[in-house]
Amino acid sequence: MALNGGKKSDYAERLKRQRKTSAVKFYLVAIILGGLIGLAYIKRVELVAVYNSVMNPTPPAAPQQPVAPPVTDKVAPAPVEPQKKKLPDVIPIPPKPPATVAVEPSISLKDEAKARQLLDEGKAFLEVFDFGSASQRFEQASSIKLGAALKEETKTWKQKAVAFQNATKHIPIADYAKTDKAILIETTSGDELRGIQLQESNDSIYVQQVNDANPASEGIQKFPIPLNEVKKITPISSAKRRADFGELVLSQESGTTISHSTDYYDLVYLCKRLGLGKECMMYLNRAYDGGPGHAPDPELGDSLRKVVVRRAIGRATLQVAGNHRVQATAELKKLADLLPDFAPASEEIASIRSQVMDKVKSDFHASLRVDDNKVDTRRSKTQVSSEPQKSKQPVREESLAVVVESVTSNGAASKVLERGNAKFGEGMGVIRKYTVGVGGNKNDNNRILLQAKGLLLEAIDIYEDALKLEPGNHAIQDRQQTASQMVYFCNKNLIL
Repeated sequence: MALNGGKKSDYAERLKRQRKTSAVKFYLVAIILGGLIGLAYIKRVELVAVYNSVMNPTPPAAPQQPVAPPVTDKVAPAPVEPQKKKLPDVIPIPPKPPATVAVEPSISLKDEAKARQLLDEGKAFLEVFDFGSASQRFEQASSIKLGAALKEETKTWKQKAVAFQNATKHIPIADYAKTDKAILIETTSGDELRGIQLQESNDSIYVQQVNDANPASEGIQKFPIPLNEVKKITPISSAKRRADFGELVLSQESGTTISHSTDYYDLVYLCKRLGLGKECMMYLNRAYDGGPGHAPDPELGDSLRKVVVRRAIGRATLQVAGNHRVQATAELKKLADLLPDFAPASEEIASIRSQVMDKVKSDFHASLRVDDNKVDTRRSKTQVSSEPQKSKQPVREESLAVVVESVTSNGAASKVLERGNAKFGEGMGVIRKYTVGVGGNKNDNNRILLQAKGLLLEAIDIYEDALKLEPGNHAIQDRQQTASQMVYFCNKNLIL
């Protein structure tokens, strides 16, 4: 091989240098790798954890439940006695007595049976209007140890006995209901007369006549009938009379509208007058206890007596308007005697005296005429019968006919007075529809009285205009006063 001038070739030189460089690089790489391997050895635990977390991720761990510490028998430390403080001296409060507990008394069946017997006896006395004996029985029953329900029942009957007595003690039983000498007389002329035989002489028989249509009427007529005019006398038994009375009461009940306890007054009055105690107590109980269309009325005794007062004041007012001062005074006296211990009666009597009667001048000329309608109780021969007359018309205590007299003027007030008279006449025409006594309906009567009152007040205003034109016309003044009296009548008879 040829050499290049005895010098080594460039190739050999480059190879040598490459070998040296390679050796240097080898050693450097070895040093670096060795360092890394050493570091990896030192951090081997961390590296394994990182590798595992990357290659095998684990799910999040469930929250760890708190573990109760093991129960160990511990001895509780002895309580430390707190240091007592000395309190100031106080007055000791005595303990409250135990609460009283209501204990139902021991009820004896024998006692309850006795109480019910007393109640039954008391009710029986009420049906014969013996209120004293009835109250005594109810009082005895209430003194017995009873259960709550029966105790309350005895208390109610004690109250009823007082209320029923107050409601009826002013109503006397009719002679015709009590007598054992009721007769029916047929005359030779074909008439017949129902009544009570009083006495008989050689030539006459004396009779107290009874109104066939209303045997409860308070009017009394006594007269003799010549024996030569008497064809036949027939006794009327108590049982027959009671049967007739019962039919009369039922006919009145069928025509009565009940919307208040006082609507029972006429039925109560009729039954008491006719001596029908059982029926009377039935109506009183209905009024007291309440029922369809009306509330209970524990003050029934006062309520029914106020009906008596209202009607008496109404009659007295009409008598004053008719310038019948004597009759009006007699009506007020009768009311005072009838209800001497009832304050509302005394108050109303004082009121009508001051507001009506004391305002009537001595020269007052009435423009009304008030007549008592007398009912002819004799029957014609076409009505001969032993049965009492049946009528669908209400039985009345009294019937008043009011006649209006004319008031005229030839002066300046003539035309105005005509208008006033027209209103006054219209109002009085309405008042004539007012029902007095048994059968009076609350709603109808109130409507009538309110309508009449409105018309009469208009008449009073018109009469005032007439008086301005004729100040000295006493006839107009009297008519205006009469209209005021009738307004008072309307106010007093309104049922609230």
